[in-house]
Parts: sequence; C-alpha cells; structure tokens
Amino acid sequence: MSSQLDIDRLVTAVVFTLLLYDYMLTIGQEIELFWKRSWRSWAYFLFIANRYITLFGHVPSLLYSFWSSESYPDLSRCDSLLEFTQVEIVIVQVIASVIMTMRVYALYRNSWRILIFHVMIMLSGGVVACWTVFSHNPPSFVATMPVIPSQGLTLSVGCPTGIFYFPSEK
Repeated sequence: MSSQLDIDRLVTAVVFTLLLYDYMLTIGQEIELFWKRSWRSWAYFLFIANRYITLFGHVPSLLYSFWSSESYPDLSRCDSLLEFTQVEIVIVQVIASVIMTMRVYALYRNSWRILIFHVMIMLSGGVVACWTVFSHNPPSFVATMPVIPSQGLTLSVGCPTGIFYFPSEK
C-alpha cells in the first residue's frame, strides 16, 4: 500500500509535468509575441515575471519531494519550503492582480473610478496576505508532525503536506 509521501511525490511530479507541458505548448507564441518585440513596458515585465516565477517557484517543491532526509531526519528543512511557498504565492498573486487591474482599467476606457476601486481591493488583499504570511511563525513540521507507529509508513523522503495515513495491509 502506498504511503502519503509516495502520493505526495506523485502529485508533485504530475503538477510540475503539467506545468512544463503548458509552457512547452505556448513557448512558440511567447517567443513570437513577447521576446521578438519591444520589452520596455510594464505589461512585458509583469507577464515574464508571472510566467517564470510560477515555473521556477515549483522547482524547490519538486526537489524537496525527492530529496532524501537522511541529513534532516526531523523534517526541519520543510519549514523553509513552506515559508518559500507562501511568499511565492503572495508575489504571484500580486503580479496577477496588477495584470488584471491593467486589463479592467483598459476595458473601462481608463476610468479612474474603476482604477481606484481595483487598487483599493488589491491593497486590502495585499495587507491580508502579508499579515497571513509574515505575522505568524510558520508551523514547524518538527513540532506538528504526529507520531505514527511504524505500520508501513516511512518518513525517509520528502516533506509531508497533508494528513494522510495509509497503513499497510497485513
């Protein structure tokens, strides 16, 4: 029977594979529409940042999923992964919010009321996101991991991300 860590590694690999597949499908259009044109605009920088922060932000999760924990048997390395992931999510959400605000502002024919409304929504969301990520200490996997009797579950690789337990059948 599979352990939670095997399922976690599989899901991480599938998500990264789908992300790479999507990038490979659209790389031709990206080169044609963005790389060969003038790059001196906010839209260009926001698009590139959104696209590549998302791609490279998944690499640490992939590495941590398959990295042997012999040197870190207490899973303390997972704390830094959790904090990195939270900060990456906030950055990507801010970039996406700015892109969407620019689009809505243009669709409403440069209406200042719409722009002010969206900026207020973005700022309030940003305050909540920063408060959530930075005001609390991230939970420590060392302190919060339940003690599980060795009934087929091994914690030899990866960082657990859920509370799934699949005991082995006898």
